[in-house]
Amino acid sequence: MFSSHKNLPGTSAWKSLALASAALLAFSLAGCGSSTSEAADKPETSQQVQELHDRLPEAIKDRGVLRIGTVTSTTPLTQKPGKEVEGLIPELADEMAGILGVEVEFIESPMAAQITALQSDKVDLTWSAMTDTAEREASVNMVPYLKTTSSPIVLEGNPSNIQKSEDLCGRSVGIVRGGNSHVALEAFQETVCKGGGMEPMEVKLYDKSTDGLLQLQSANIEAFVGIGIQLKHNAETANNGSTFDFVDVPIDESVMTICTHKDEAELADIVRATLVEMADSGKYGEVLERYSAQDYAMDSADIVVNPLQGEGK
Repeated sequence: MFSSHKNLPGTSAWKSLALASAALLAFSLAGCGSSTSEAADKPETSQQVQELHDRLPEAIKDRGVLRIGTVTSTTPLTQKPGKEVEGLIPELADEMAGILGVEVEFIESPMAAQITALQSDKVDLTWSAMTDTAEREASVNMVPYLKTTSSPIVLEGNPSNIQKSEDLCGRSVGIVRGGNSHVALEAFQETVCKGGGMEPMEVKLYDKSTDGLLQLQSANIEAFVGIGIQLKHNAETANNGSTFDFVDVPIDESVMTICTHKDEAELADIVRATLVEMADSGKYGEVLERYSAQDYAMDSADIVVNPLQGEGK
């Protein structure tokens, strides 16, 4: 619902990129509320809810471990600066594990391989930035855990004066190839830019968001569009907030989801019930607040299985 040849910088740009790489590497690895010292200050996780533990599949109860497939490069959702996966998702997963009375094991899985990982029983859940679409709901069960947007980030000071989403038309805009925001940007190009009689965007495709942000920092593009919560974090943390500005004018809105195998409807409902328990107890909000993600919180009533097709379908 949401998100040619790769753009290669010229020789002079590589010099700028070399200088920029260290700073960008620092912000891409920097956590927000997930450092060792901060982790020591975190409150205890939620207590076990026996009824939810008893409903778990026998394989998970016997193993005592919930295997979660995720990517590890979407700060502040996930990152892996050392041996452990850190970020907003792992903290929510710790709360879920406490309620279910199991341990958590994160298994790194590229976004494109996550549904396959579920179908081949390599993981019990996937928990990442995957957004809800009707096509995906036909393959897996999806439980929303966080709202999301596809939004632009620009250089500090906003030199191209992008104040509303339509201001992206006629600009050079970077996007990660094949992601949810890529789909959203293509739709925006057709319906808003071309459909509104405005000059189309010059879209540049990249394999990773860090590639696009390097190009933005070097002024080779005027804006980069991606996951709102991630780009907001980048703007706040890169060189102490002095490199980028996040422009909160989304071109699309959706929800990020936890996924289970299509045959595991009961597990999907357990995930739903656990998230609602976390939201009602305040633990969900506490985690989001540590990552300045309150604006992306789900209401308990909206945490349902397969929201686009109807619960359980």
